[in-house]
Amino acid sequence: MLGLTSAALLVLTAAPLALNSRPSDIAPLPAECIPGKAVNLRIAATTDVHGHIMGWDYYDNRVDPVRGRGQIIGRTLLVQPKNWATSVAIVSVPVECSAAGRWTASTASSTLVQAAGHPEQDTVAAAVARLHDETLAYVNSTVGTTPDAWRSDSARLAPTALTGLIMDVERRAAHADIASTAAFDLHAHLGPGPITVAQLAQLYPYENTLRAIRITGAQLKAYLEYSNRYYKTNSAGRFVPDTSVAGYNFDVVSGVHYTVDVTRPVGQRVLTLTFHDKSVAPTDTLIMALNNYRQSGGGGYAMLRDAPVVYDKQQDIRQLLIEEVQRLHEIHEVDYRTNNWSFVKPGTAR
Repeated sequence: MLGLTSAALLVLTAAPLALNSRPSDIAPLPAECIPGKAVNLRIAATTDVHGHIMGWDYYDNRVDPVRGRGQIIGRTLLVQPKNWATSVAIVSVPVECSAAGRWTASTASSTLVQAAGHPEQDTVAAAVARLHDETLAYVNSTVGTTPDAWRSDSARLAPTALTGLIMDVERRAAHADIASTAAFDLHAHLGPGPITVAQLAQLYPYENTLRAIRITGAQLKAYLEYSNRYYKTNSAGRFVPDTSVAGYNFDVVSGVHYTVDVTRPVGQRVLTLTFHDKSVAPTDTLIMALNNYRQSGGGGYAMLRDAPVVYDKQQDIRQLLIEEVQRLHEIHEVDYRTNNWSFVKPGTAR
């Protein structure tokens, strides 16, 4: 890139990676191991990139109203609109021609436009109308049915059939021993009645792909301990979510049975952990199916980053869920309901 940009008048770059994430997402990882930070900082460190547009994250990079621009690293302007087109970033770079006929680019500036309440342009709406209508028809199409009411409102408190569905599909596709997922949206639900693409997209809202890794019992234990930092005990002695930890970073695992006491210190909460009725030893090895984001250490799960990848066919997990429902035509909650993990009261499990 550097060789090409040295002769260019104006260079703008873009990457679907975030510069800044929640501190709890990245705290255990060095900067060079955080994909978004590594790529974005590398681009910003070059002297010939005028503006760099970031994406993916749940936060936008606010524009300084005095300077009229976003964050500056080195000589590069960085802007970050919020995910799902909640906001749009606009980068402006003035160019001038000298008396000698030489063009130069000056300092870039930027603005963020919030989508909410912003009037759409008729010409843009007309240009995308056909694709918009086709997209709506696709996401509202029926892929199967269920006679049951599936709910996810308690998915971070107890096993549910919806998280069980995700992990069952992952585990069978990757030929794994165990599987993991987060409960991404506690409002996700199915049935009773037709199941649409949109409902499965709400259940699994990201374009994550399926991978499987070989992990030790020690890594699995560390993984579960890190996940269960999500809860803390409040002043009344009740356990509640720690708001510094994103809900999508609380993972559950199927294929093993485990109990957790969240009143204990973080890192000492997993009381029992068994696989096929046998306690998991630190030196045991298991194949775990999971998404590519988590496999790479995303969310701060550094203990997984160096585990050997044994399966990666670039399969979209959401598409695998759609194909599962299409294959079966009708799905039943009881087929995916597991009771393999639970929170326990202090002193009830050892």
